[in-house]
Amino acid sequence: MCATNESGISFVWGIMRLLEGEGLFKSFGGLQVIQGISFSLDERETLGIIGPNGSGKTTLFNLISGYLKPDSGNIIFSGKNITGKGPSDICKAGIARTFQIVRPFVQLTALDNVAAGRSYGREPAKTLKEAQEEASELLRMVGLGNKEHIYAGDLTLLERKKLEIARALATRPKLLLLDEVFAGLNPVEVDEALRLISKIKSMGITMMVVEHVIKVILNISDRVVVISSGSKIFEGPPEDAIEDKKVCEAYLGEKYYA
Repeated sequence: MCATNESGISFVWGIMRLLEGEGLFKSFGGLQVIQGISFSLDERETLGIIGPNGSGKTTLFNLISGYLKPDSGNIIFSGKNITGKGPSDICKAGIARTFQIVRPFVQLTALDNVAAGRSYGREPAKTLKEAQEEASELLRMVGLGNKEHIYAGDLTLLERKKLEIARALATRPKLLLLDEVFAGLNPVEVDEALRLISKIKSMGITMMVVEHVIKVILNISDRVVVISSGSKIFEGPPEDAIEDKKVCEAYLGEKYYA
């Protein structure tokens, strides 16, 4: 059941609709990468985005976060049309993201990396001291409390991924976009990273998660959108996705479908 208040913001069962994508298209030359994708995301929900390599998942994130502009369609965030706005404006509006390939400032310490994030986004810190104090708290929260003064370039892959999450959280996002946080990690590291994402979820932060590790998607997602060749082929509970014939044929393989 949906309703709309006087400001035009949609609610579903009393929960605010935080993000909507409406008929998004994006092409590069003659290659249509995103083909009419629509989706929605409610406050405090975690939406998993899965699909084969090259299906358009990261491109979708780039459209939402302002790194790319859609050829057509709209992106509505907190009741406002943010279509075509740049990354800085979208970050200030309350959307933060991580990247498949982590991008820390390798010549800065972990503390300074996160303090830099705290200096931007929503409600940026007013002083360097404030930014550093909150950065220190975030590093402890993600499990890097003993790495504050280590240069980012000297951290392990898992530690750099944690650092990137802390830096994104430092912008005080309403919505956190996580792009393949678990890629390249061994099973023990995956479990550790999964505990961190579950902690963020328990804090009530809304998330969209692009991921290939099905264990992760099943554990943290409230709903799943499956993309293949730029088109949405499934939307629904994650446990239904792994039983869907089209999803198995396009992505998971026969072992997931009886």
